[in-house]
Amino acid sequence: MKYLDQDHEIPSVLTKAANQTPGVIPSVREVDDILVERPERTALSANQSTGQRKIRSEMDYSAMEAANRKLGYQGEEFVFGFERARLTKAGCSDLAHKVEWVSKTKGDGLGYDIHSFDETGHELFIEVKTTNRGRHFPFVITLNEAVVSQHLSNSYRIYRVFDFSTEPRLFILEGPVEESCELRPLTYEARPYPP
Repeated sequence: MKYLDQDHEIPSVLTKAANQTPGVIPSVREVDDILVERPERTALSANQSTGQRKIRSEMDYSAMEAANRKLGYQGEEFVFGFERARLTKAGCSDLAHKVEWVSKTKGDGLGYDIHSFDETGHELFIEVKTTNRGRHFPFVITLNEAVVSQHLSNSYRIYRVFDFSTEPRLFILEGPVEESCELRPLTYEARPYPP
C-alpha cells in the first residue's frame, strides 16, 4: 500500500495546487473549447478501489480548507460565466440573463450552485466541482447534494471543472449522482451510545 505520509511534500503541494487559479471567465468564443466529453466508465485499479490512505498530521487543514473554498468560489464564477456564454451563443440571450449563481445569492446548502436553463427553457440545477488536477481526479459530494440530485433527477447536473489553474475545461454529469459516479463514504457522523 502506498501511504501519503511517505511523501513529505504532499501537504504543501496540495495547498499550493488549491491556490493556483486563473481568474478567467470564458467568453462566448471559448465555450466550445471548454466543454469536453465525460470520462468513459472503466473499472478502477486495485490501488484506486481498495487502497487506504494515511494523511500526515502536519497538514495545515485550515489553509487547505481556505484554499479549497477559494477554488470552489472561482470555479462557480467560471461556470456562471460559461452558462451565460453558452446560452448567448445558442441565441438564448433572454435565458442567459436569468442564470443565477444561487450559492452566492441565496447561500450554500441548496444542493446546487447555479440555476440555469437548457436551450428550450427547461431549468437546470448545476453543482460545480472544481479541481486544479486532471479530469479523472475524484471529488467530494455531500449527502445533501446526492439527495438533491435524486430529487431533481433529469434537471440536475454536475459540472466537473478540471485543470482550472492551467487550461480550465469541464465535463457534465447528468441526473442522480449515484447513476454517474461510484460513491464511497469518506466521513461519518459519530454519536456515542448512551451508557
